Amino acid sequence: DMKCVIATMLSAVLLTHTLPVASLATVASPVQTMMQAVVDSALYRRLVVPQARSMMVRTAEENGVQWSKSLAWLKSAHDWGEDDLDALRKDASTPPPYYTKPFHAYDEGNLCWEAAWEQEIAGKAVGARNFPQAGREGEEAFRAAFE
Repeated sequence: DMKCVIATMLSAVLLTHTLPVASLATVASPVQTMMQAVVDSALYRRLVVPQARSMMVRTAEENGVQWSKSLAWLKSAHDWGEDDLDALRKDASTPPPYYTKPFHAYDEGNLCWEAAWEQEIAGKAVGARNFPQAGREGEEAFRAAFE
């Protein structure tokens, strides 16, 4: 059932990103601080993000990844309500704060239906872009490069 697949993806994201991880303390340089301010700005989110998203979808479809068709199918497979998402969030560990901040094309961060629906499609799109000779199988070529 598609609801279970999506719920599993969201749960995996929550679980794998809430485990204690040793971190190195870093001090942001002025350039890093400036770049973060740009990325966090409303102007960036309104101008750059939609263009980047359009380019990603276009590149995916040009390389045989049926982004639009796959996304439409996923959205129609279930009545994805906030109640379902709230139940998943309630059952999971508390995610780190950056997981609920705007990220890439998702204003709600990575823990929203849009991110869950597009996670696999985006992975295939990135693989197709980075391994054009493999087309829509580019993600598998990318992962095989690490074996």
